[in-house]
Amino acid sequence: MLNLRLSHRYTLDVFLIAVITAFLGEFKITVFNSSFRFALGSAAFFFLLLFYNKFIPPITGIITGIIITFYRIGLDYLFNDNFGLYNSVLTHSPITGYYFVFGLLLYLGQMGKFRDKPYYLGVLGAFSDGIANIIELVIRTVIFDQFLLTPTSLKFVVVVAVLRSYFVVGLFNMFRVEQMNAIYQEQKRRFEQIQMITSNLYVEEFYLKKLINQIEEVTGKSYKLYSYLKKHEQIPKEINSIALSVAQEIHEVKKDHQRVIAGLEKIISQENAVNKMQISEIIKLIINSNRNYAIMLQKNIRYIQDLKLDLSIKNVYLFVAIINNLVANSTEAIEKTGTIEVKVERTGNNILVEVIDDGVGIRPGDEEIIFEPGYTTKFDKSGQPSTGIGLSHVKSLVRKLGGDISVEIDSMKTKFKVCIPNDKL
Repeated sequence: MLNLRLSHRYTLDVFLIAVITAFLGEFKITVFNSSFRFALGSAAFFFLLLFYNKFIPPITGIITGIIITFYRIGLDYLFNDNFGLYNSVLTHSPITGYYFVFGLLLYLGQMGKFRDKPYYLGVLGAFSDGIANIIELVIRTVIFDQFLLTPTSLKFVVVVAVLRSYFVVGLFNMFRVEQMNAIYQEQKRRFEQIQMITSNLYVEEFYLKKLINQIEEVTGKSYKLYSYLKKHEQIPKEINSIALSVAQEIHEVKKDHQRVIAGLEKIISQENAVNKMQISEIIKLIINSNRNYAIMLQKNIRYIQDLKLDLSIKNVYLFVAIINNLVANSTEAIEKTGTIEVKVERTGNNILVEVIDDGVGIRPGDEEIIFEPGYTTKFDKSGQPSTGIGLSHVKSLVRKLGGDISVEIDSMKTKFKVCIPNDKL
């Protein structure tokens, strides 16, 4: 049963459909030596019903027909010197029957349920359009006492209905493909963002776990200090209390870190639903992310990828963290314009990844110390150095996978080489 209670917003949208249909209905051809016409209006009506999929076709059809009738009567009044209201109403009112029947047949054919079946939609649209045109011809035959249902006119109606219906369905599917592509691109962008964020969280979790071990050692030492002070009666009790308080506070810090680690592990485990990716997908993700980073830094950087193999790996976040850190460092090392190349190949049982840039470079002789905490070649505008922990992070992560990292320097380029056993990825 049709729901006749129309909201204000719904009514406005139906009115908009009617206005668009009425306007496009003036692009027409008149046939059969009568006021009967074929126009773009009915194609627009069918397309809009498909596109929005929220309207009740029979109600929309009858409202559209009434508005078109008044619209065409208005045009007659403005532009027809021999205007007569009665004749104008008789001439244009049959269109209401056309749009009502068209909408009713689309509704009975359950058009909304079959928007993903173009063949069915084409048949339904052609059938509904053809029958609606025949009904309009019958109405005009009765009103004007002029027999219009000839074999020639019926053939013409059928051909036009089929062509118009499949044109609309084809156009609608083109829009659907574009719409789905836009949705896919947005989902892909969000997926890449999530992957990068999760890889960063993975690194933070890794270093928090290392920090926990250091906190354990400090806690043990502070408690030993308290025990030692407690044995010596000449030391004031206030000092003993302070030592015990320090040990307790360090223990609380440890528990807070453990809570953070537990939260990070939960987040990472939830994101591990996609626990395998192709190396080509990972490199593309990293390059896209850093290309955006370069744009933000107002740099013109060309990114090149040279992949001599492609395989699926399970340590996605660890691998992303390693390679992304290197590419990000290279992005920062380039002053204004430059090139960064990422190469991947197999060497024996290892995967070799090379990140090559033509940035500011590293001083000869610093090949080993660049992986120590505190080393940096990057300074901000005020001359303050960066934290310099990026490459030390990378080295620790590579070692966790049983691999090795090195750097080669010449006067033009800096090349980082990461070699990781294939079975660790």
